[in-house]
Amino acid sequence: EKTEPDAKSDKSTPKKTSDNGGGKGGPPQPPEPPKPPEAGKKEFPVGPKLMVLIAAGVLVFLLIIGASFSNIGKYYLKQTDSALEIWQGKFSPRGKQRILTLPGGKAPETQKKIYSKKEALIPAFNYYMDKADSLTEAEDSLDFQAIKEYLIEARQYAVTSEQKQRVNQRLERMDFLMLLYKADIAAEKNTIESLESAIGFLGQAAELNIDEQSLQPVKNRIAEISKDKEALEKAARAAAEEKKAAKEAKKAETENEKGQTAQEDADTKKADTEKQTDD
Repeated sequence: EKTEPDAKSDKSTPKKTSDNGGGKGGPPQPPEPPKPPEAGKKEFPVGPKLMVLIAAGVLVFLLIIGASFSNIGKYYLKQTDSALEIWQGKFSPRGKQRILTLPGGKAPETQKKIYSKKEALIPAFNYYMDKADSLTEAEDSLDFQAIKEYLIEARQYAVTSEQKQRVNQRLERMDFLMLLYKADIAAEKNTIESLESAIGFLGQAAELNIDEQSLQPVKNRIAEISKDKEALEKAARAAAEEKKAAKEAKKAETENEKGQTAQEDADTKKADTEKQTDD
């Protein structure tokens, strides 16, 4: 006896569809991609009042930086009983600091409340140049090293091209004089080695940026010392040859004496032999 299939099982069992593409349903379709979410409206993280405060803070910062740069470009001259002091503004809206003290220095006759860098450093440049000039006017021996140190100090405070050129020329002149002095000291020893050193010092002096009128005596001095050096070398060669000749003569004399001694010994031996034969 056949039983009817259960209705529930019929409903739960899906019907197979043909996968050969020939059915009414056709091939399976891919699922549709999800729709992108709609972009919401952007909102500023800060409000208008906070933006105004930030802008005000930036403006105040810029004003402080500008005031600091302006203050650092201000210079001041302060005259004391024993020195002249040069002050410079700090990198801040206000304040200043002392950068240089010139013992015995004097401020310009026309004083100002605020000076520029060029105006403030001119007294320092003139101060060290005057110090160097005072040493060059000394009646006794010149202290080249001290003069050169003052000139180097003056060059640090030179603010114009004319001042720098003036200091450089003075330094070249100092090097020139020092080399001439060293050459004279070396030439006084009057040896081949010392004369070679003197020629070297004079050669260095001739390479400096000095006027031709000052260089001509240097060239003449090099020629004179070169002649003296050649004369010493010639005398040294003659002395060496004479010494060599004397040595060879002494050697020949020694060999001659040895020969004579050997001959005398031979004669003595021969005489002894002849005497023995006669006996």
